[in-house]
Amino acid sequence: MNVDVLVCGAGCAGSAAALAASRAGAKVMVIEKAPFAGGIITCVGLPYFDGIANIRDNRIVVRGIALELLSKSGVCAPDAKTVSKHNPTIPNSFEFKLLLDNLFREQKGSLSILFNSFVCGVESLGGRIKTVHVANKDGLVALHPKVVIDCTGDADVAAWAGAPYEQNTEVQPLTLHFRIGHVKKNIDMTKNCREALAKAVVRGDLPFYYGPGVMFLYGDDEVYIHGVR
Repeated sequence: MNVDVLVCGAGCAGSAAALAASRAGAKVMVIEKAPFAGGIITCVGLPYFDGIANIRDNRIVVRGIALELLSKSGVCAPDAKTVSKHNPTIPNSFEFKLLLDNLFREQKGSLSILFNSFVCGVESLGGRIKTVHVANKDGLVALHPKVVIDCTGDADVAAWAGAPYEQNTEVQPLTLHFRIGHVKKNIDMTKNCREALAKAVVRGDLPFYYGPGVMFLYGDDEVYIHGVR
């Protein structure tokens, strides 16, 4: 199968790259291992649009498709110059999935996406990727793109293609994001968690670490927790 642009990964970066290429007239194929797009916001559950605004004055410094997604999520106006905080929160991760689906659907004819699909290998010639192998329920598929955009998050495609890279032997541990429903909102919850962990560190029961984040972002009876590593 021949395509102009192959985007590997449909997270926030990959979705923006695919939409931009498609709107510019390219024939685009997107490969995504999850059954939906959105990456860190929808798969991981981290709802923040970090980096879109200046941390000092909340002035929007990244516009384009990033601002389009933020405004269509109801966070700000399309022509907004500032936001209420430097890392605005996407109010509903499920609605964000639907928003991306609808934007992809608007590009029907020039953009197609394969969910539940994995890039499993590449073939390069003369320093350029000629073939990308994809695996899914239909088996193995060979794609022949003119351009490949690696948005896998781990630079898998670039590394397999022979691009130079560095990897530190000391890596950061993974963490877990989760939400618990039917929780009575308590303004002291975060403070109490912090104090309990601080005491555990002093006792030697826990090593010092970042976290956890305990927030009521999605509703008064639903607590969002992250940074539990």
